[in-house]
Amino acid sequence: MEGVAFFLSSLVISPFSLRPGAVWTGDNSAEWDHLKISLPMCLSLGLAGISFCGADVGGFFKHPTPELLVRWYQAGAYQPFFRAHAHLDTPRREPWLFGDENKLLIRTVIRERYALLPLWYTLFYRAYRSGEPVMRAMWVQFPGDVNTYSLDDQYMLGDALLVRPVLEPDARGVQVYLPGKGQ
Repeated sequence: MEGVAFFLSSLVISPFSLRPGAVWTGDNSAEWDHLKISLPMCLSLGLAGISFCGADVGGFFKHPTPELLVRWYQAGAYQPFFRAHAHLDTPRREPWLFGDENKLLIRTVIRERYALLPLWYTLFYRAYRSGEPVMRAMWVQFPGDVNTYSLDDQYMLGDALLVRPVLEPDARGVQVYLPGKGQ
């Protein structure tokens, strides 16, 4: 409907899924592997025309460690559908329950997300109008660079922002591949 803003969230993915609707990756668990797999899942959905994708930050089941929760917020803030969500029977996981230092880290990344709202709106509009993914696999943005073909732990938001979240416990940094030939 032209000129009408709405929000739709669904776990169901079918050929009839509404392109602008949000889809999450399913009921995940508070495990590092579930954080890690959320990236290729959303990248694949974007290629299928469903760009409004994200995972339940912190995992839907089980209880995340403070480090996992912070890293998941940091990763999730750069996925199109960003929400913390958990099963009713899991221990509460609000950021302020994980100590002041972790609360500050989570607050910082949420503010970063809000600072990027103009970019998010632009990318969602482009996805709606043209079908181009919001989260782009590196090879989509750099098809001539064969080194990007197997990358599923970093991606582009639009054509200007490279995202490489921390996906391993106890990590103090990550390796980032910078594609292109002096571009």
